[in-house]
Amino acid sequence: MSDWSKYGIHKGLFLWPGIWVSLAWFVFGIEQVFHFDWGKYGVLPGNIQHWYGVLTLPWLHGDVNHIISNTISLFFVGSLVLYSFPKLFDKIWLLSWIVPGIALWFIGRPNYHIGASAWLYALVSFVFFSGIIRMHTRLLAQSIYSENIKSWSVVNYKNITIALDIDLDNILKEIGRIRDFNSQNQNFRKKIKLSI
Repeated sequence: MSDWSKYGIHKGLFLWPGIWVSLAWFVFGIEQVFHFDWGKYGVLPGNIQHWYGVLTLPWLHGDVNHIISNTISLFFVGSLVLYSFPKLFDKIWLLSWIVPGIALWFIGRPNYHIGASAWLYALVSFVFFSGIIRMHTRLLAQSIYSENIKSWSVVNYKNITIALDIDLDNILKEIGRIRDFNSQNQNFRKKIKLSI
């Protein structure tokens, strides 16, 4: 038993997100090597002939910056969701892939939409609202972490070192806030137990 397994961290935790990210890079690589333009296979809102765009949306990316930002974030947020919701992961993963594409087909601007951002936003939203609904400190902390990853995914990659510094600073600040909240919450619980 490794030191990490006692925390629920194991090799399989990164397997599914890693497979999906690898698949996105494989599709992108084929598109680049053979000079295909698969953007026309994305979601075209309101067009019934492009129904398949709901399924192909997360696999198609416009350029290297686009796929880097989406896959890094999808890998970490996907691993976080798998860690937090191991029994529900398959359903969450599938619904977060399909439902945003369907919603985009109904309400999106009338041009082609590609990328895994909708999938990523759905996963982050799930973690965020699960934390709020359950008032679960760990989930709230994870939603803040996910929010930082999502924010990092839209950064201009010409300034990546600045973005990493800012993001790490935000993560550390949020961890400090959550630690303070937990210690205050534990002190409050101790006072309640003492008074009863």
